[in-house]
Amino acid sequence: MKVYMCVLLAILACQGASDEPQPTPYTVTKGDTLFLIAKRHGTTVDALRRTNDLQGDLIEIGQVLLLPADHMPSTKAPPTTKKRMPKSTPKPQGRVLTMPSPEPCLTGPTTVDAEHGMAASEGISLETARRVLNTHVPKTLPCFDDYAGLGTGTATFDIHVACTGVVSHVELDEMNHWPASLGDCIAQKMRFADFPPHALPDGDVVRYPLTYTPPAP
Repeated sequence: MKVYMCVLLAILACQGASDEPQPTPYTVTKGDTLFLIAKRHGTTVDALRRTNDLQGDLIEIGQVLLLPADHMPSTKAPPTTKKRMPKSTPKPQGRVLTMPSPEPCLTGPTTVDAEHGMAASEGISLETARRVLNTHVPKTLPCFDDYAGLGTGTATFDIHVACTGVVSHVELDEMNHWPASLGDCIAQKMRFADFPPHALPDGDVVRYPLTYTPPAP
């Protein structure tokens, strides 16, 4: 009789256990935290930790958690994660230069001797050279980026301008205490200056002293 009663009680216990709510599996998605999962499913963070034998708050995407048996199913859909559009990287200003297009050479006086002082009128005037270079020189500033701690200094360049207005080449005439590699960088960028055309068939030479003062810290 005792054995029969024990078996009967065991059967009843099993039947009773099958009617109780069971833990519900939940797969962790991007943006989930224990707090958000608990809030959405009507339970607590502590209950989630106990059910899943968690020691802390660390969970991973794709991890399957068991929601406590007494949780309240949520009728709200989990929040969707908005896709962020990748931010476009701004192009560095003044680093990518393009060579200006050549223009037709001008026709100047050819019967005036240079000794009369008139031949200079066929080339580039000092005023024009200053205007062009004052506009273009700021584009050489990226050359100084790799020379931190560089003090004030001056470099003199001879800029050879073809009659088409395009710079044929630049010569570094004089350096102060700056490294030669810096002078070479500046000379390369000077080649992209856009001069107006002139009438000297062999080209004109503009000498330009460039002075750099480092910005105040």
